[in-house]
Amino acid sequence: METGRMMMRPPKSLLASLLIDPSLQKLSTAFHETGRRIGGKPHRVIFYHRVADAWSWLLAQCLPQLISEYDIEIEVRLISALPIDAVSDPDRLDLYASYDAMRLARAWQLDFPDGAQSPAPALVRLAERVILEQPKNSVDMLIAATRAVWSADSRGLAALAQGHSPLSEQRAAAILSNNSRDLCRRGHFLGGMLWYQGEWFWGLDRLAFLEQRLRNYGINKSDKTINSQRFRPLERHLAGGSLPLDIEYFFSFRSPYAYIGAQRVTRLADRLGLNLVLRPVLPMVMRGTPVPTRKL
Repeated sequence: METGRMMMRPPKSLLASLLIDPSLQKLSTAFHETGRRIGGKPHRVIFYHRVADAWSWLLAQCLPQLISEYDIEIEVRLISALPIDAVSDPDRLDLYASYDAMRLARAWQLDFPDGAQSPAPALVRLAERVILEQPKNSVDMLIAATRAVWSADSRGLAALAQGHSPLSEQRAAAILSNNSRDLCRRGHFLGGMLWYQGEWFWGLDRLAFLEQRLRNYGINKSDKTINSQRFRPLERHLAGGSLPLDIEYFFSFRSPYAYIGAQRVTRLADRLGLNLVLRPVLPMVMRGTPVPTRKL
């Protein structure tokens, strides 16, 4: 009987093909749009924000411009700690996010302190309570409180708290937990995520794709995009010398992102005359690390 049950299961390759089938995506989009129109609801984008997430902080700074350029509503849902079952080393991920955000901020003309480390937990908790006391569409308070955290401005944050009665710790913890469960239920686990009509858009990297979706509905207020107005590629200088430089590519054979990245990094190495050094890493499954369903 066990063999029979296993034979009835569709192969993973077939399931993956179905999930990325463009026709399925169009069907999902049409389903959500039909429901929105029948209900007479506005175009609503949900932003899952984690105060201690550097990438989330960068994206949060673009929300006012997103609202001004498109006829949409932004709903903020605050989350807290990263789930340990999905991110095996959350502390190191946050440290790298801070390092990466410094470079991204320069390219995107955004605010991020040089040499920033993970913010103080006490400031994060207070900022969460201040933000949660406001309406879910209060982007201004979200930005003000998160900026104070990343600037280590304890006095500024205290002033915000004094003027806006923070939510109790118990109530804040309950809302954060509920929002994290909602994020998980929708199939994700990271902060800095935008949810629109059944699709995820992560951080600054995916913002252009969300803008294209919104423009397809004709709800843009101008021909400008946030990407075109903000993004300025950083100047890159190759060191001189007769020996070519190395570019190392760390990848997992199980990762679809690694597959896409491999094609691009190969072209990059060829174009710039770099030595491509491949660094395969063991997937989480082969390392004996449990992989939650939302990461499959």
